[in-house]
Amino acid sequence: MEFSEALLTHLTALEKSLHSPLVRKSPAKLERLLHAEFKEVSRSGVYLQKEDVLVAFEQATRLPTIHSEGYRLVYADGEVAIITYATACVSEAGTLFNHALRSSTWLRAATNWQLIFHQGTPAEPPLENS
Repeated sequence: MEFSEALLTHLTALEKSLHSPLVRKSPAKLERLLHAEFKEVSRSGVYLQKEDVLVAFEQATRLPTIHSEGYRLVYADGEVAIITYATACVSEAGTLFNHALRSSTWLRAATNWQLIFHQGTPAEPPLENS
């Protein structure tokens, strides 16, 4: 894939899959999507490694519903791609909270793309449910 709409569509689908509780609770799916050297700087500013994320998802009793939008492919060279987007958690009443701007760096592995770095930064609430 090249720097294209098709790559953006593919990586957006992978990002959105990582927002799903079904994926977050599946070690096998996470192993496929997260690179062995995965690192994250969370929305709250906590530095996490892959094992930290796997344990947190495994131990979570309830995972939030996540709304995301505004996906943009900002860099791609065939082996590395960076996308940015915005997220918010969705309350049971349907209101959005914990808004964040996000950035993800994906690496092309032998047979699939894997997330190697992710960062979330608190943001003002620009998102609307759509």
